[in-house]
Amino acid sequence: MKLDLPALFNDGKMPAKHNGKWGYVDESFAFVIAPTYDEANPFENNHAIVKIGDGYHLIDGLGVVQNQNGYRMIRDAGESGVYTYQDLSGWGLIRFDGSVLYQATIHEPFSLSFLEGFARVYNGSQYGFLNHQGEIVVPYSYEEAGYFVDGVACVKMNGKYGLIDKMNNVVLPFQYDHIITPGPNNLATTRVSTASGPLSVLINRQGETLIGPSQMIQPVKNWYLVMDDEPGLYDSAGDLVYAGVFHHAYEAKNYTVLFRYGPPEDVYIALNTAGTLIGTFDSNDLIVRRMSDRSESLFLVVREGTNHTLKSPDKIIPLRENSEPVEMAGNRIVLRQGTAFGIVDLQDNLISAFSNDTKQIRFFMDFYIERQTAQSIQILDWNGELLFEYLL
Repeated sequence: MKLDLPALFNDGKMPAKHNGKWGYVDESFAFVIAPTYDEANPFENNHAIVKIGDGYHLIDGLGVVQNQNGYRMIRDAGESGVYTYQDLSGWGLIRFDGSVLYQATIHEPFSLSFLEGFARVYNGSQYGFLNHQGEIVVPYSYEEAGYFVDGVACVKMNGKYGLIDKMNNVVLPFQYDHIITPGPNNLATTRVSTASGPLSVLINRQGETLIGPSQMIQPVKNWYLVMDDEPGLYDSAGDLVYAGVFHHAYEAKNYTVLFRYGPPEDVYIALNTAGTLIGTFDSNDLIVRRMSDRSESLFLVVREGTNHTLKSPDKIIPLRENSEPVEMAGNRIVLRQGTAFGIVDLQDNLISAFSNDTKQIRFFMDFYIERQTAQSIQILDWNGELLFEYLL
């Protein structure tokens, strides 16, 4: 993926562009790896993916290329020390040092990636699983396969779905039309055939039905939203926590918001972690969207004429007149006034002045602010002071 803008500091380095080429700067914004690359991705575990000409390579923290032959694509395989690559022969896996861990004998229908120490692989007709040593530890025997999550994977055999563990033992028998796994507390939402058509059922790993059958069961943190047949929010034991017809649920750190479309009006119901009602918002608030800060608080953006307010069950933050929130991180909010962008804190103190020349503003790790103009990309500190500028 090409990075047109600066990325986060990882391993003390950040991609930076100079005279049309990419390199890496340290936290003083001095180049520590010379700008010689056509693309540069953030460092992770002291390695980074770069593009040289038409090929992608791994480099170490000193900029030394690990794989001399460039690939059509390289990306992190999801777990430390392993990368997915693609060349003319198909997909494969390489280690930090560029050595090949696994080379597919055919074109994989997906790019390989690891989860919980296993990657699913395909031999042209069946799926199996590979470990970090490149060994096939679950043999090719399944028509379809998902990833391992909480120690189990959903697989398909003879047209039906079941669950297996990492020793290839059957956890749930192959009798389901579909399995969405896992849900909270090691439960699974399945689809089963009934006289009324396919319906959803929440089951535990012993195959016991806890909720359903229902037209729709949506996992929500440690709960489940059921939308018909005794609708409401249920806990993992199948007990009703909050009754009512709701069409969607938004998750936040300390509470959950349930949403119901009108008529007569749209309603948002906010519950705490115990399932107790702590707030209600209705269509009189003219809610237009939601946004989350980096602490995972959930705010509903309320429009009143040309003005906006951020509301949550425990906070109400009025924004300055004729402005609209765009992004939020910690105690900083990007606002738009017409075509101009600026940054304020939660007390409406101006952090970065509104400017029509600003094209985009992004936050990094609650420490840095990136502002792009037609002429440059600027890195600001959390108080809006200019640290570094890339001329475009």
